[in-house]
Amino acid sequence: MTKSVSFILLFCCLFFLVSADFPSKQIRFPILYVDMDGTTLGSDHKIRPATLVAFDKYKQCGGLLGVASGRTLEQVAPYLDDIQPNLPLVLANGSAVLTENGNQVITQSTLTKNTLELLLANQNALDGLQGIFLRYLNHTISDRATPQVKTYATTAKFTINETCRIEECVLKQMENNSNLAPLKVELLVAPEEFARVVDKLKNVLSKQATVVLTNPSAAVVEIVPVGINKQVAIEKVVSQKGFTLNDVVYFGDSQNDAEILGAVSLGIAMQNCHPDSCQAATFVTGNNDTDAIANVIKRLIIKESCQ
Repeated sequence: MTKSVSFILLFCCLFFLVSADFPSKQIRFPILYVDMDGTTLGSDHKIRPATLVAFDKYKQCGGLLGVASGRTLEQVAPYLDDIQPNLPLVLANGSAVLTENGNQVITQSTLTKNTLELLLANQNALDGLQGIFLRYLNHTISDRATPQVKTYATTAKFTINETCRIEECVLKQMENNSNLAPLKVELLVAPEEFARVVDKLKNVLSKQATVVLTNPSAAVVEIVPVGINKQVAIEKVVSQKGFTLNDVVYFGDSQNDAEILGAVSLGIAMQNCHPDSCQAATFVTGNNDTDAIANVIKRLIIKESCQ
């Protein structure tokens, strides 16, 4: 089947997907949420100019645009002036929801002391563990200062503000300082041990927290509070605006996008998607180093009357 025929069939299917509760002469879906790494950001960690033009046009036509990322505020803030979202930010894989400019926390969920104690008690059994990071909105604590840790922080574009023995600098003080409870924990693991570490963490923390694979290519596994993910957070945000997930378009790529890609009316995975997200999505578009997002917004989401 040619690409043009496939596109026509997909376009026709959209008339069955479009929200019946949102009649509009300008856009087919009122809510658009986008992931950052591997989706909105190219491999150079920049947003393509065509993507920004499409975002602006979508908002001009009446759409509401939001960012949903595994990143913290520190990592997302440099892009907000360009994206100019007009929906709350969903950050740290759903652990935090902030106003669209990032100035105010709406809700946040943090890991418990018991969860951190359980993780640290089992860290010696995690072969290939190269670093533990406690992540906050604008602050990061690491358990060691090694070349691997510094390289990862530089690549992921966050600052390590404190390096210490977590049992001493965090756990002993958490009872008297709730601000020390992190939004999530990231574990840097040797690539050859990554799969085994993920399995061990899921077994150890199954009732305490959720193990998330945001960036397997960097051999990083994340731990967030139990019951937290992007779908849960986005569903709460849109419900407060009077919408449901049937009104949402979502672009994503990684395994942490799988739930929301499968839950919304139109879930679009990038070509570089994790197999779980590829399968959950309505369809797969081009990779994150192309103008795929812009093309989908222009051709499928914005109506001809607003082109």
